[in-house]
Amino acid sequence: ISNLYDVNNFSKNNKPTKQDQRKPKLADGCCHVFLDVGSNIGVHARMLLEPHLYLPPEPKRKNSKKKFSARDFFYSIFGPESQRDNTQYCIFAFEPNPAHVPRHKEMESHYAAMGWRYHFIQGGVGDEDGTLTFYHIGKGDKLLERGFTTVKSRCRRECREEEVKVYRLSDWIEEEVHGR
Repeated sequence: ISNLYDVNNFSKNNKPTKQDQRKPKLADGCCHVFLDVGSNIGVHARMLLEPHLYLPPEPKRKNSKKKFSARDFFYSIFGPESQRDNTQYCIFAFEPNPAHVPRHKEMESHYAAMGWRYHFIQGGVGDEDGTLTFYHIGKGDKLLERGFTTVKSRCRRECREEEVKVYRLSDWIEEEVHGR
């Protein structure tokens, strides 16, 4: 009975400790965390979770100058695709372009139904919190709108402004991932 405070995770003076008061983090329970920063339409997340939808990595040749693909990267970090368990991953996809929100929300819902943890964060990342002006310079194709930039001079004709939330990435990692 004298050690009851240890069982209940309280300090010796029966006050909750800092650890007891910790707010839950999005990455709690994740074995692996993948940050897809500037995720566009989420292809890299899909390559990790659904690699069978993409061409397999090509065999390495000695003295080859072949580029290192995303699938090669995932293989080197997470091992063979056949031995992966997608429930062990948490993917955080940061994308500032609002044209891609519906696709990310659909992926989030689809993957959640499969027990996979895919979190879409609408916004950009930087070295401080705030907002940033982006410019739509694409042709309005919501799926492939690659023309989303902070450089106004890239606008050729029409250039729509979009104010976007920006997260300080190191703070976000501290708040949602670190110490999980």
